[in-house]
Amino acid sequence: ARKMALLENVPRNVQKSVTQRLNTRTKTIMKFDPSKVYDRLPHAPASWSIFRYTSDGELETGSLYTPTQIHQYLYDHPLHTLEDGTYSPKTGGLRLWIQRNPADSRRRYPVDRQSNRCRFTNCLATHNVINQGHLRLCFDEQSHLHTPDFRTDPFHNAGYIHLNCLERHLDFPQLCHDLPILVDDRPMLVEPRSRNKMTPPGLKALDIANQFIRACQDLTLMGYPNRARPHAGSLVERLMRDKVDSRGARDQGESWGDAFGGFGGGDADEGFDEEAEVAESELGRAGGEEEGGTEGESAEGEG
Repeated sequence: ARKMALLENVPRNVQKSVTQRLNTRTKTIMKFDPSKVYDRLPHAPASWSIFRYTSDGELETGSLYTPTQIHQYLYDHPLHTLEDGTYSPKTGGLRLWIQRNPADSRRRYPVDRQSNRCRFTNCLATHNVINQGHLRLCFDEQSHLHTPDFRTDPFHNAGYIHLNCLERHLDFPQLCHDLPILVDDRPMLVEPRSRNKMTPPGLKALDIANQFIRACQDLTLMGYPNRARPHAGSLVERLMRDKVDSRGARDQGESWGDAFGGFGGGDADEGFDEEAEVAESELGRAGGEEEGGTEGESAEGEG
């Protein structure tokens, strides 16, 4: 609906350009075969405590966990223990990525409509859905295995949780201080258009998130939420502000919840209109060219 509204009052040649670009994007996604560039795990990871895995390395399909159990997973994971027996979460094998749930990616997960749902038992969303574009924390147990001859699919992970749920249920600044929590800006050169679609979008998203993590590590974080103000100052709120600001006046009516952290039911592919994002990018480029700007790759193609 937002895409149609954007295109309603623009010249037909621009409408055609946007439509062609969207069609090209869809074809590129459908042609991509992950099995030709990524490897499968040779076997399921070993079970530990209450945590059991599938052959794809996911926590058991449909398994949900209390905040106490998520805390146990994050702090007591066997990958935190090095070969010499040293407990070292920051240098161990578990990596925790702050991501957005990317659009047009359902077929990339091992179990359609299940793999990318929030693992909290008390998730705030209907059916634990993590909508497109919303922020999440990824439990990555596989990338530490990568070698020049072995590389697993970045969409095959142990699980995900809403970043919003995490900030509500656990001490997130303490987690950032203690654990390998990183913003996912990894280069993904074999992905379509060599693009990491899981990188949080926005004018300054990477800087905001990295500064937040550094402040947690240095014990200098200021203005974090408390019971009286449960959202103000959270990382989700800071990133939502940047996302809304990056869209400018055209979307000032959009709530922060719609932009990133709000919750709702429905399909996990709802909640983020990537076609509208592409349309906006194309319209911006067309406007720049009409005003004498130089032709170049659009922001959607870059990010």
